Amino acid sequence: MVVALVLLAASVIQRELAQYFPWGAPQDHHAVYTLVSVLVLAGGFCLLIPALIRRSEAVSLPALALVLLAGLLMRLLLFGTEPALEDDSYRYLWDGLLVVEGFDPYRHTPEQALANDHIPAHALAYEHRLAVERVNHPWLRTPYPPLAQAGFALAAWIEPFSLDAWRAVVLAAEAVTLVLLLHLLQALGRSPLWLALYWWNPLIVREFAGAAHMDALLMPLLAGAALLMVRQRWRGAAGALVLAAGVKLWPIVLLPLALLRLRLRPWVMIGTYVAVLIALVLLLLPMLETVLTPSSGIAAFAERWQMNGAVFGVLAELAGDVGIAQSWVRWFIAAKVGLLALYLAWREPDQTSAWVCRMLAVTAALLLLSPTGFPWYASWVIVLMVACPVMPLLWLTALLPLYELRFVFDDMGQAKVFHDWIVWLQFGPIWLGILVMGWRQRARLKV
Repeated sequence: MVVALVLLAASVIQRELAQYFPWGAPQDHHAVYTLVSVLVLAGGFCLLIPALIRRSEAVSLPALALVLLAGLLMRLLLFGTEPALEDDSYRYLWDGLLVVEGFDPYRHTPEQALANDHIPAHALAYEHRLAVERVNHPWLRTPYPPLAQAGFALAAWIEPFSLDAWRAVVLAAEAVTLVLLLHLLQALGRSPLWLALYWWNPLIVREFAGAAHMDALLMPLLAGAALLMVRQRWRGAAGALVLAAGVKLWPIVLLPLALLRLRLRPWVMIGTYVAVLIALVLLLLPMLETVLTPSSGIAAFAERWQMNGAVFGVLAELAGDVGIAQSWVRWFIAAKVGLLALYLAWREPDQTSAWVCRMLAVTAALLLLSPTGFPWYASWVIVLMVACPVMPLLWLTALLPLYELRFVFDDMGQAKVFHDWIVWLQFGPIWLGILVMGWRQRARLKV
């Protein structure tokens, strides 16, 4: 009960702080410090959840109802607020309106649509110019795949350029995620109270209900893929991951975990491989047609984006010192994560829950080695930790809010301090915790 009250209080305070973050206003450093402090403190209380669940002797209906209702209230409290320090939602709202009005969101950049009256969507952009002008990186085409566009379009269909309409879509996606996680926990014989690890997580609440990030659309597909793997429905799991790639591309790296389980049935495996490839091409074709253009958002992200990546920053700097291009570091990391997925897919598991843990291992490796380590990316691992909790990874909840200090350091002209020190305050303890955990497990195996 105490943890629930603290986490609810965190949402109340975030709601009050939202007034200090109007779009385009000068940075209020004290408000940023307060927001970070609240999120770090709430994240610290979230770390108590696993111990509290393990101490529970039996699962009661009132306890489960408390988990569900408190988590819902944490989110509803943030409806109607400005997304503090975040503006990605304006791109979602613009893309969704384009789709609803029958325009191709990949055809032109927001900047082009607003400035060029020969572009079909110009009148629409001009009508909503105050919102379109807030789209970040307006010189780039949208980087979001077609299934993400469907989610944006649903929000625009409910109400154009309404952040709360988009939040309602996000909340609906999270509700589906909850149902799937309940089935996953039931399949593994685990207490449904483990839902609190996701549903009460203050970082999840902040990034989805508060900042309104689109990664919420990934959650039901990742939870669904995990459930299908536990039930050994490999083709279904592959299908869920293909759909996930239609929301955000990276789940492609998880496909070997499902596809390689079919290796004892060669013809089924070949047929599934072909079906997956065709489905990916058809699903991603609308955005692939423009991926080689200079203004491609997905190409810019893959080739140049770097923010809050601890290990990648060090590797890129070391590579630069010996004359190796940063692009090679990106390919090296992609190969490492891919090989990890292949290795884990090939090994026979010792228990059913191992498949969720393997999904978690690959996803965590991708997150920790990526050039970009945004706080909302932690949702990728938190949703899987409901079924496979790993304490060092749960520390992300309390440490990644430090990312918001970037805006203060940038404002003060001290961006280097952030990139050299604050980034490692976020990820250093996690790397250390993983290394210690691995060393202890290895020591136990030797005994």
